[in-house]
Amino acid sequence: MTDLAHRRAGLPPLRRVHREHPWRMPILVVAVILSGLAVRSPITVMGPLGQQIGDAYGLSAAGIGALTTVTLVVFVVASPFATTVGRRLGIELAVVLGFLIVVAGAVVRTLPSTAALYAGTVLVALGLCLPNVLLPMVIRRDFPRSIGTMTALFTSTMTVSGALGSFLALPLTSQWGWHVAITVIPAGALLAAVLWLPFEREHHQPDRTAGVPAGSLWRSPLAWQVTAFFGMQSLMFYTAVAWLVPMLTDRGMSAAAASGLLGMLALIGMVPSLLVPPIAARGRDQVVVAALIGLVQLVGGVLVATTTGAALAVGVLVVGVGSGAGMSLAYSFLGLRTGTSMAAGRLAGMSQSGGYAIAALGPVLVGLAHEWSGSWSGPRWTYAIVGLATLTLGMLAGRARRV
Repeated sequence: MTDLAHRRAGLPPLRRVHREHPWRMPILVVAVILSGLAVRSPITVMGPLGQQIGDAYGLSAAGIGALTTVTLVVFVVASPFATTVGRRLGIELAVVLGFLIVVAGAVVRTLPSTAALYAGTVLVALGLCLPNVLLPMVIRRDFPRSIGTMTALFTSTMTVSGALGSFLALPLTSQWGWHVAITVIPAGALLAAVLWLPFEREHHQPDRTAGVPAGSLWRSPLAWQVTAFFGMQSLMFYTAVAWLVPMLTDRGMSAAAASGLLGMLALIGMVPSLLVPPIAARGRDQVVVAALIGLVQLVGGVLVATTTGAALAVGVLVVGVGSGAGMSLAYSFLGLRTGTSMAAGRLAGMSQSGGYAIAALGPVLVGLAHEWSGSWSGPRWTYAIVGLATLTLGMLAGRARRV
């Protein structure tokens, strides 16, 4: 591809990237990987520490749960504006700024004030919106022939990040206290910011005329299908974080075993996160891949809803495999269903805004269903229902089209 073709596609000129800075691409790969490691742990670290934080601030169960809700609401409101920030500041500087805001928010939420706890949570979520939305643009722009591979690296390290936040929260708390845990774990964002600093001087500003106009996405059925698919994957993850442990203990599992399975659900998704994007990118379309992922989620959901003992544990792990595969495919769609980096960024903003709105409803509706019924029998079918939705939406979003 020539320099002119690269510029018309919204990509950086080949000569400046590859001849003047031969070190750029290897460091950029490391920066993308480290970014993946930094984008979920600041959120998942809060879940296991809910009781300690609630006791420290005198919060009710609803107040503790609101920390997750606030995060998702910020994602919904702020995600569509991330591409605007990237266009005005330059993508690389915006990513650096996002990670620095995460670090600042992590510090603020340790201050001895309930207001600071929520304000810090808002800052963390605001900061995460920037890399979450802008990194698919970077992948689409700088790795047009390796979208699947780079998406796999990003989403698999996201999976590891989520698991690390859950696994390390309690050990760090028992050793140094929860204030240290919720500050140290997000510190990976600071390292990510440092690694992105060398790219700040490039000041890439995507051409707003490249790709689809911003308003037309909201009128595109394909864009809505990608958004709904992303929402189903996020709903599955956040509903599991909120309610899987009580669902499992209700079926006779110990709290320790249930918590361990929740961590494994997050961690086991790393394997399909590595495999799915390259496979999806090689195909003309992703209909079959999406259908298989939906079937895996559906089978796991049925096992969670109907079994006990070892079969129940297997069901949770199958759900984890399907969840990791589904989320990696959702991120792959951002590059595969668009033709330019700007279009990828706009689709990322829309899908994450709408998707997290869907995800925010999941824990609330499951909790209400449990309160109304006084049982977990109905809510346990949530994962099977999501699997069926993934199957349907994925086959629509997976068709060989672009927004």
